[in-house]
Amino acid sequence: MVFVALNGWLSTTGTGFWGLIILMTWQMSGYIMIIYIAYIQGIPRSLVEASEIDGANSFERFRYIIFPLIAPAFTVSMFLTLSNSFKIFDQNVALTAGAPYNSTVVKE
Repeated sequence: MVFVALNGWLSTTGTGFWGLIILMTWQMSGYIMIIYIAYIQGIPRSLVEASEIDGANSFERFRYIIFPLIAPAFTVSMFLTLSNSFKIFDQNVALTAGAPYNSTVVKE
């Protein structure tokens, strides 16, 4: 069973920190995904079609049209992730309480 292999993730000094990273990644992935989807859907189809008519290949379309239009999503997601990283204290206390041997304690 898969859950048996994950049984000690938060109880060992080597993997307790990584368990908290997995928690944070799982918690934020939905928010970040919605932000990227919204920016991608906001790209005008006419710009992509115009680049296809002008002869741009798929890499050039991504580099010169799609990427610059979704670049603000990187900034938004970075600040959301950074601000939530400062609030990780409650998950840490609820899951591990600093155990084992204070290896997952948030340093001051």
